[in-house]
Amino acid sequence: MFRRGRSMVSRLVLWADSEGEYSHVGVIVRHEGEVLVVHAEPGERFEDGYVRAEPVDSFLAPVRATAWALYRPVEELDSAETALLGEAALRHVRERTPFDAALDTRDSGRLYCTELVIELYRATSRDLAIPVRRFEFLGQFREVVLPADIAQNRLFRYVMGFPGQDSVPGTEVAF
Repeated sequence: MFRRGRSMVSRLVLWADSEGEYSHVGVIVRHEGEVLVVHAEPGERFEDGYVRAEPVDSFLAPVRATAWALYRPVEELDSAETALLGEAALRHVRERTPFDAALDTRDSGRLYCTELVIELYRATSRDLAIPVRRFEFLGQFREVVLPADIAQNRLFRYVMGFPGQDSVPGTEVAF
C-alpha cells in the first residue's frame, strides 16, 4: 500500500525521486479480523519513529495522504507465505523496530519504509532484487531504496488507487 503524504518528509522523498508518485509504503496484513497497514514511519522528532500497524483508513486519511495505490505481487503469495509475511510484520510492530532516520541500508536494527517491505518479502523467501540508488542529501551520500523502486518493480502489479477510478478504501476492500 503506497501513499503520497502531506508531511515535510513526504515532500523530501518526492523531491529525491522526481519520477515517483508516492512518498511512503507499507504492507497490508490481517490481524484479529482487522486489515492493517504495517509501516516504518518517523516520529514527531524524525529519529523517534518505529514500525507501527494502523487501520487502512487511518493510513490513508486525507489529512495524511493526497494519493494512494494498492499493488500486489504478480505472483500471489500462497497461504504459508502470507502467514510468514504477517508474522514478520507483526513481530516488528511488537518489538517497535526503530525507524532508520539515517537511511542506512546496512543497519538491520533500524528500518525505513522501503527497507521494511523488502525485509518482509525476504521472510517469505522472495528476494525483490531491488537495486539501491546512490543519493546525496545535505552533503552525505546514502544508498537508498525509494517507494517508486518497489512500485515500478516487475514483481508487482497495480490494483487500484486514488486519484483514479477508486475512492479511499476502508476494510471493505478485498485485500
